[in-house]
Amino acid sequence: MKSLALSLAFTFCVASPAVLAQATSSEDGASLEHRVHVQFSVMPATWTVAQQVMDTIWQPLGLRGVNHYAYGKAVPPHTYAARSDPQSELYQAWFGVYTVVGDSAFRLASGKNYAIRSVMKLAEYDQRSWLGAMGDPHPLAKADTTVDMQKIMIDGVERTVCLFHMQTHSDLSPGGTPLAHYIGMPGATARLNLPSYHDLSLHGYYAFWYDQKRNATIIVYAASSAFLPSTVLPRGRHSPVLDDNGVALDKQFHEMMRGVHIGDSSPGK
Repeated sequence: MKSLALSLAFTFCVASPAVLAQATSSEDGASLEHRVHVQFSVMPATWTVAQQVMDTIWQPLGLRGVNHYAYGKAVPPHTYAARSDPQSELYQAWFGVYTVVGDSAFRLASGKNYAIRSVMKLAEYDQRSWLGAMGDPHPLAKADTTVDMQKIMIDGVERTVCLFHMQTHSDLSPGGTPLAHYIGMPGATARLNLPSYHDLSLHGYYAFWYDQKRNATIIVYAASSAFLPSTVLPRGRHSPVLDDNGVALDKQFHEMMRGVHIGDSSPGK
């Protein structure tokens, strides 16, 4: 992954404080969902797309908006999602776009790096919320403090994509919660002896900006994963090889991000 390594001391703001101060709104996520359209023009056939209004989940953060997300779908004859399959290159990988009412997504932190820090806080919060909904008794999501940056064209505009790692858990589980049942979980054999909610490292991609015309913050995100397999090591080998789908998905994620288009929903939708 070629990028310029930068620490969070790098000053990065998506808009001036004066612009953001004018962006307050009482709109809810359902209304935003009906007026702002997110198009994934590059979506591999191996992925499935869904969306959810996030107001209830984000209530502790004071945010309202929508999560448009995608993950590896089930590959027949399996009935569980590829994102739940440790043998798939889409294991614990996802892609999506948050649309957030106003500029509130950038009010989760302060200081000269408030935009990056706010988005990282949102990423951590959503990961813990997801793990909790998947049954993890001790949800973990801790982003590293080092951020790499690249330039990328999204919707005809050059954006900055921030890359950072997050220490977390897999959501691999027996499938006992409604969300886990909906996603689907593999049986014991297909789990490769991995325990439920095993340690995982995420490679996160986040590009974000305030869309003044639509009074909404757009956050395009993606994540791939790395973990240590639970296998018996051959004689003479002292450490397992990290199972990492980051390299395999990097090019695909960049193509998918470049394929995101934000527009106005047609009347009646």
